[in-house]
Order: sequence, then structure tokens, then C-alpha cells
Amino acid sequence: MHRMVSYWLSILIAFIFVSFIWQLAETHIVTFTGKLSYKVFKKSFIEINTNDAQGIPMRYYPGVGLIYDPEYIAQEASRFYKTRVEKDREQSFLQLSGWLEQQLDTKGLLPDNYNFPPANRNAPWYRASTQAATMVALAQRAGFLRNTDTLRKAENIFVLLQPGNRDLSIESPDSTVWFTGKSEKSISGMINTLLKLNEYYELMGNPKAKELYEAGLKRLQYFLPELEIEGYLDDPSVRVGRRLEHQQFTMKLEEINKKSPNPVLSADIDRYKRLDRNLTLFQMIMQGAWARLAGFFLACFAVFLIVYKFLRVPR
Repeated sequence: MHRMVSYWLSILIAFIFVSFIWQLAETHIVTFTGKLSYKVFKKSFIEINTNDAQGIPMRYYPGVGLIYDPEYIAQEASRFYKTRVEKDREQSFLQLSGWLEQQLDTKGLLPDNYNFPPANRNAPWYRASTQAATMVALAQRAGFLRNTDTLRKAENIFVLLQPGNRDLSIESPDSTVWFTGKSEKSISGMINTLLKLNEYYELMGNPKAKELYEAGLKRLQYFLPELEIEGYLDDPSVRVGRRLEHQQFTMKLEEINKKSPNPVLSADIDRYKRLDRNLTLFQMIMQGAWARLAGFFLACFAVFLIVYKFLRVPR
């Protein structure tokens, strides 16, 4: 085979092969690479979930380090609560929900006790998504233990979550409400808070929780276009990989839409799914995801070297 033919054929094969693999498995590749990096170097470019020696969940966040993320701990407590038919999960639920209760401050809220430079947050700081997740976990603990004191703590968090505390919620003139996450415009924080408000309503039957949920859902629908980059959902305070981030937010919006069907939100969800089916190279260029592009072309180069080795003309 002519040397130049083998050269260009190797490039074509490498590009087609990596494009196909990236289309099917990019999120898995990014997650695997990120976890491997953390295991080897104790540093990574994505969020990594782990546990301390006592079994309390921790999260590594790029540019921040290894931290106790109370929202994540509360989410894990609720997950164990829902699967508590297994004794070890029941014990994990009690351990984590107890940890949350012990961490409440004098306001009755659970602060994030770490600095978060990406959003200019200095410890201690507060976000609605942490309080909402904690509120649900404590309500579940109160019901499980028949503990009225724990129940009052959950109810107090719910009261403080309502508009009036700008650290947690911001009411607009049209009576819609935005709930905060790591930053005031965090789509992750907003969606997670809405899901927890609905869960609290289903658990406690509190009509005010349903009102807040619906007011927040309206605000989310108004605000979604501002949370997109070329149509793709994006939250600068989330680091799991751009495509996986978009997929996770889409799935959570689907979960919300199942609880409160809405034709406008349904149309947005369909659009997000179509965007994710676009060629990955097109996605990366549209988003300006240069790190993603670098990983893609690095993989292309590695495959090119392998293919060229077998196609090249001997000297």
C-alpha cells in the first residue's frame, strides 16, 4: 500500500472508530478516566464520590478538594431510607440522618462548611437544595423513630426555605420562586429543590410545600433558556462531564414532568434529547467544550498510531 494512502486511511479509520465509540460511550469513558485519575493521583477533573472511615459520604470536587457535601449526604440518607428493608441500609439511613441532625446550626439550618471558589462561596454558606434534602431526610427519620423533636426540626427548615431568606429562595413579582444551589442561578440546585419539595409534600401532605413546588416549577420553565449553552443544559457548579451533566438534568426534568405534566416542558425535554443524539463532535464545537475536544482528538491520535502501525508500508 502506498505510504500516503496508508497514512490518510489510518486517519479516516481512527476518526470514524473514535466518533462511533464517543457517540455510544463518551460519558462512561469520561467517568472511568476521572475515577482512575482520582484513584492514582487523588485528583480528578470530575466530581468523585467516596466515604470516610466511618462510612459518611464525601465528595471530591475539582478546585475545592475532598469535602463533606451535606446535600449529597442527605440524598444518600433518603436513598437508604427507601431501601431500608435490608438491615445494613436501615443502619446507614439512621447513621446519615443522625449526622445531618447533629450538623444543624443555631438557625436550624445545615450550612455548607467549606469554601467553594467557583461560586465565590466562603464557609459557612447556605443553599436551598441542601436544606430541602435535609428537610426530607429528617422528616423520614422523625417518622421512622416517632420523634417529634426531629419532626419540628424538619418543619423549621421548611419554614426557612420559603421566600424571605435570599440565601435560599427569591420570589419574583409574578409570585414564582427561584431556589438556590451552589450559585444563585444553579439549575442543579433548583431542580433538586423542586424534587425534594414534592417529596416532602407526598411525605407530609403539607399543601404549602405543593404551592412552593408549583411556584418554583413555573419559574424554572421561564428561566430554562437562560440556563442553556447553545441549547444544552449547563451548570458551571457541576463537574461530571458536559454530556453526562446534560443527560442527568434532562432525566430530572423528565421526573418532574411525570409528576406535573406540562406540554411546554415536554417539548423542551424532547429538544434536549434530540440535541444529545447529535454527533458528539458537533456537540463539542457548539458548546465550545475544548477539554472534551482535546480528549476526543487524543483518542483519535492513539487509534491512528495503532492503525498506521498495521497499514504502513515497510521501509
